[in-house]
Amino acid sequence: MGLPIRAIRTQFDPRRIPNLVVWLDGSDSSTLYDATTGGSLPANGAAVARWEDKSGRGHHATQDQSGNDQPLRRAGAANGRDTLEFDGVNDFMTIGGTPLSAATSASILAVVDKLSSTNNGGAVWGVSSNLNNHHPWTDGKFYDGFGSSTRYSYTSANRTDRHVLAVTAGAQYRAYVDGVQIYENVSNTFVAPARYLIGGDINNVSLFVYAQIPELMLFDRALTASEVGVLYQYLRAKWNTT
Repeated sequence: MGLPIRAIRTQFDPRRIPNLVVWLDGSDSSTLYDATTGGSLPANGAAVARWEDKSGRGHHATQDQSGNDQPLRRAGAANGRDTLEFDGVNDFMTIGGTPLSAATSASILAVVDKLSSTNNGGAVWGVSSNLNNHHPWTDGKFYDGFGSSTRYSYTSANRTDRHVLAVTAGAQYRAYVDGVQIYENVSNTFVAPARYLIGGDINNVSLFVYAQIPELMLFDRALTASEVGVLYQYLRAKWNTT
């Protein structure tokens, strides 16, 4: 009798890159629940109350307000994989804990499929009440204050297709769209966020985004350009971004 055959996983695992503190993956149905404390997998089109963190740090995203404040699970809607849809009106989730409380630099990546160019622009993520983050706004510019004491603005094409946003911040601030650096500030002052919101900000109605957000990752250090490139290639292959 021959030796047993073992399956070998070849798919890249983001946990191979050090300092991953939040990993939300909509394609993993075992991480989506209809209650903030757990429960069952929401049906297609039903509200998601809990999106579990796969980093191992326990920073789960939750929304304890029922009804329209919770994003919806859209089965197979993003390259045949499940995604979460935020309605641009009042949907948002809050990442638990303070994953960057002791950090002096950080990085965030998100896959975004903005569903309307006429939407108010919205925030893919919100980190502070005075740093409104639009990716992009209706004027085609990106406005972002993640990891910074200043909200930066930079021009880019207004995107309504599925794409990957990345920001790394420390002493330098860099923003990427689909693996290409589109902005840099070499004298950034890093500020750890006080809040971690996905899809909008309940304190400012202009911040809600109408988009599907299939995946989001947060690191408590600034990633290198090559690391951003590796993660972009992983996300591009998985979600069929442009």
